[in-house]
Amino acid sequence: MNDMKYDEANQEYSRQTQQKFEFYFIALVFTILALSIQTSVMTELNWQRFFELLSWVCLLLSGLSGLSRLEWVAVVFRLFGNRQTETRNAEKHEQAMAGGSIQNIDGSVMTKEEMIKMKKHYKDNIDLMTKEISRIEKWLSIKYEVHKWGFVIGLCSLIISRAMQKLMV
Repeated sequence: MNDMKYDEANQEYSRQTQQKFEFYFIALVFTILALSIQTSVMTELNWQRFFELLSWVCLLLSGLSGLSRLEWVAVVFRLFGNRQTETRNAEKHEQAMAGGSIQNIDGSVMTKEEMIKMKKHYKDNIDLMTKEISRIEKWLSIKYEVHKWGFVIGLCSLIISRAMQKLMV
């Protein structure tokens, strides 16, 4: 196996591991949320109730932001693929322009103006997709932070609430 195949295998393993982790993490969040609601016991302590409800809200926000993130990760990968295809098409167009002529679908030869217009079309599409990818990646980063920290705060709040329950007994 050459180095390129090792790189591809490592990238595929990394992608699959990350994907499994993301599914596991979302399932974990919703499982803890469901169990905490099913096993909750409210005491007379307002602080205990506060921490219990805070844990539910944080876990719910964490789970929902994780689901939303999963939904949009697929969109980013689709855009990456489209941008790659458009880049390859632009490169082929450049090579054909260097050769002197390009045929249209109907068999006629493109004029110099049509070739330049097509080149600009490819460049504009690539730029547009790059901007869209950057915008979505920014939101994905925010959603991941909400997912991660919502889980941490929710879990800590749940632990505090349950510790308060035990102290009251």
